[in-house]
Amino acid sequence: MLLIVLCHVVVCYNVPMGSALSGFFNCGVELFLLISGYLFGQRIIDDWGAFYSKRFRTVSIPAIITSALVMAALLIVRQPLEWQSIVAYLLDAEGLLFLNWDFVTNNLFNEILSLGPLWFTTIIMLCYLLIPLLQRVAHLNSIRYILFIIIGLVIVIIFPFIHLEYFFIFTIGYFAGKLNLLDKIGCREFLLFTGLFILSLLFRVWAHHYFGSSPLYARLTVITSTVSGAWFIALFAYINGASPEKTKLFTSSRAIQLCDKYSYYVFLSHGVFCMGTFNLYSRFSLPVASLLFLVFTVVGAVCIRYISGHISTLVSSICY
Repeated sequence: MLLIVLCHVVVCYNVPMGSALSGFFNCGVELFLLISGYLFGQRIIDDWGAFYSKRFRTVSIPAIITSALVMAALLIVRQPLEWQSIVAYLLDAEGLLFLNWDFVTNNLFNEILSLGPLWFTTIIMLCYLLIPLLQRVAHLNSIRYILFIIIGLVIVIIFPFIHLEYFFIFTIGYFAGKLNLLDKIGCREFLLFTGLFILSLLFRVWAHHYFGSSPLYARLTVITSTVSGAWFIALFAYINGASPEKTKLFTSSRAIQLCDKYSYYVFLSHGVFCMGTFNLYSRFSLPVASLLFLVFTVVGAVCIRYISGHISTLVSSICY
């Protein structure tokens, strides 16, 4: 999640070499989907009611709270909002816009720029809806996994207007988890991933030069970002295999635990202060805006976590 935040920061605040840095950080979405799919691929879920209840409380409720608070602030400053957009964001359905599912969203609602990053929360929940299907085919062998992935890739290519790539990436992570592929990352495999990572960066530079901001370039960046995300995972797996004690010490450190605790809430709050009506960059110099962005984002994350924690507890008490 923090990679997504860094990507938005370097773009919105006109950081030197921002284009190159944003390209490097832009793998945050793909990295999250790969890791999430991998972790769920190593689990067998029996109680789907409890599973989705927890996902709703941990993913959707904080997003809905963020939307409600920001939309209330926008109405206070007399920013016009369509009632359809208000309903969509309160249902955590805003991500349908980014899937280009015109048969669902055509003229129904528009994006609220201050809540731009929240499209990803819809994608996360839709990916979780795939897990029962993926778990049903978990008995397939590795060859059939590959065939399943190839079929998915063909569908993504043939129907580019539907934007299924996020679910495809999650599926790759899920099958990798079923096969425990990270346990097999040695020096040779890591060097292979590193070579692919370098080639993907060079390919991205080439594609940007020839295709610019065209829709084709946007689709190609999904591929390069997925490779970058896979490289980050392979790097961690290789370091963990080479020195598990140091990796355990690092991941159990207070700083990492704190990041893990608040990263999702930082993701939810950061867009408010670098996009749309409350964009700090449009009002202050870069140093002042950066300081205020850091303070407001952290305070917003703490508030969202506090409020959503209480509401989640209330929802749990009602449901159970």
